[in-house]
Amino acid sequence: MTTVAPTAPALAGAARRWMLTVGALLLAGPVLFDLGYALHPSLPMDVEAALTEVADVRTRHAAAKVMVAFGGLLMIALLLTYRRWLVPARGRGLATAGTALAAIGLAANSLSQAAHGYLLYWASAPGVAPSAGADVVAAAEADTSAVTLPVSFFSVPLFAVGLVLVAVALWRAGSVPRWVPVGMVVAGLAAGTIGTGPLMLVVLALDVAIAGTALAHAARRATDVAP
Repeated sequence: MTTVAPTAPALAGAARRWMLTVGALLLAGPVLFDLGYALHPSLPMDVEAALTEVADVRTRHAAAKVMVAFGGLLMIALLLTYRRWLVPARGRGLATAGTALAAIGLAANSLSQAAHGYLLYWASAPGVAPSAGADVVAAAEADTSAVTLPVSFFSVPLFAVGLVLVAVALWRAGSVPRWVPVGMVVAGLAAGTIGTGPLMLVVLALDVAIAGTALAHAARRATDVAP
């Protein structure tokens, strides 16, 4: 049986299709993350009041939490891609440290978002007694709870510091336009200031521009070094 080796153009075409598929998946990270926060309803801090208000938007609230959780996990892969292809030498240590810190923060946030979303969805169900639901959610949100402790005390500062370190590494590497690392810091600060609501769509647009540009440069570098 005779086998025919694929031609160089066929290999190049397959590589481009693969990179486009992976790039679209990675780009979904910031899209889901920011869109989830944009759709997240604003709820009061008081548990009983939050359960009363979330009852009418419980499906939207749960969907927003899931989007943030999945988006955060995909963003870990996005940052790993930046480190692998956009910081080959200069700034490598900063990129490694920043990616590690941001990844821990994002993973903790995803865990807490998913857990909190499920708890409020369950506690606000018609068949659950309001007092029982409130007690469970209050216990989960206590300072000693492992459910919300990561997002409250670890995930946000870890992600923020990690993002800044990755941005500095990209600046030092010079592998992307200068506005990309600057935009990463600006988008991070804006997201922390805005929190939730429709204004997060502005952050989403900026993050898509940043990630799209960075991924395009990463794909070009990966193609250049391919055998």
